This record gives sequence, structure tokens and C-alpha cells, in this order.
Amino acid sequence: DDDGFTLVAVPPVPLAPSALSATLSPAYYRTRSGRAEEARATAAWDSLRKSNDGVYNALKFRVAGMEPAATAAGAPPGLHLRLGLTDYATSAGFLRSGLARELLDDMGEDARSILPRKLGVGALLVTGDNKLVLMQRSAAVAVSQGHMDCPGGHPEPSDAGLTHEDLELPNAERLAAVGAEVVAEITASIAKEVRDEVGIPLASQLPPHYVGTVLYTHGNYSMVFLIRTPLPEREVARLYAAGPAEAFESVRLVFLPLQQRSSGRRTLVSTPCTEQARAALHLARVHEV
Repeated sequence: DDDGFTLVAVPPVPLAPSALSATLSPAYYRTRSGRAEEARATAAWDSLRKSNDGVYNALKFRVAGMEPAATAAGAPPGLHLRLGLTDYATSAGFLRSGLARELLDDMGEDARSILPRKLGVGALLVTGDNKLVLMQRSAAVAVSQGHMDCPGGHPEPSDAGLTHEDLELPNAERLAAVGAEVVAEITASIAKEVRDEVGIPLASQLPPHYVGTVLYTHGNYSMVFLIRTPLPEREVARLYAAGPAEAFESVRLVFLPLQQRSSGRRTLVSTPCTEQARAALHLARVHEV
């Protein structure tokens, strides 16, 4: 759209974790492309690893689809996720090589079955004195260095008990049995990212509520969660200055008063924003945060 991002599966109201469900299945894994394309993605990943010592491979969830789910009578629809597995090496290789964009341009929707479609999470983080928290990414991260972004990262399939064997030799029955663990990891992961990137303890965060998903131009996804903390800007800034576990990923925080959320791009005009940050500001308006 005009803001450079696409939103999907935006609920009418923020959804509690209990309104989310998931199915994990080998049917939702990606289809491999031609040998030349796979080799090109692998070469791009190898180049990234050589240039950045902090980059490592790990399992990731792959989004096959999202749709409304039935809930209790009178309650808003929930959200059901159809997920497979992929890994960071494949996703980064397709992105850095340009393959993801090329395949989408050449094949359109037919490319979706080939793409990694990695799932990420982002936080619409609101302080106790009604400030939205954004952070400027450092030069140490793999993508979008220097951009303003939301706290966020990726849910880890390994924290839901999954291994690389589940990617290479999947067992459909085993995968079908871990839907609840997958949802628990997705919602826990964004709270942990806020703790590790900003420094806000889990005990100082209210439960995350799902507000929408960003679909990136290269085919990956990021689920955005509203997280409120009773801590004011001053205390959040102090915790960040003390050095959270993943402080190397950013260089500063920006606190945006809620009344400025509709003009977030103008407020931060001197600093480019990621698609996720722009989408989060838009979702703040949609849900009247």
C-alpha cells in the first residue's frame, strides 16, 4: 500500500493468547526450487556468515496461512495459524540473494510454495505514561542497519521442543501434537524479546495481545503484539541504559507520544523506519492504542 507495507489477519480488537491456535504440518513446508536457485541461496548465506560472526542458523516457523477461528459465543473471532518449519539460513539466503523478490516478480502467487515465509514477531510497546517505544537498529544486525524498528525477533521452534530432524525428516503425528506449545512459544517469544532488547523484566509486562501481521515484500511475516508496561518512559530508559542482554542490536530508544502516532513517519523523518515500525504505528491507530 502507500506506506510500503501490507497488513493481513488484523482482528477487530486485540486478541489474548488464548484466542490463538496453530497447526504444524509437513504439508506446510516449502517446496524446493531448482538446483541453481538453491545453490544461489546457499552461497548468499555462506557469504553472510563470513561477513558477520554473530549470525548462526536455527529452526524457524514457516507461515502457510492465517484465518479467523471460531471462539466462544459473543467473543470476536480468534486466529488460526497454519505453520511449517524452515530455517534462518534458507530465509536469509533467499533474501540476500534477491531470489525471493525475483521469484515473486516472475511467478506471482505460484512462488509462495517455494519461499521460506519465515515467521517473526514485533512489539507495539507502550509505556505506563503512554509512549510508544521504537529502537534504532545497530550496525551489528544482519538487515535494516540504522533503521527505526519495534522490539522483536523470532519465535524459536527449538523452545517448543522441535529439532532439525523435524525439518529434515518430519513426522506428521508428532508435529500435529505440538500446536499448543507452538502458540505458547510465539506469545512468549515477543515478551522475551522486549526483555532482552529493551531490558523490561517479564514481571513488568502485561500479557501480549495480537493486533495484526505484517507481510513483507519478500514474503516473510511478522506477527505484531501489543505489550503494555506500567513502567514510565524514565524507568524504561534507565533499564535500557543498564544494558539488556541484546543491547548490541540497537543504539538508542525513541519514545513517541501516542498523540503523535498518526504522524510517525514525519516525527522520525531523519531516520528511516522499517516496514514493521510503520505497520506498528498504523496498527496503533487501527486499535486506538
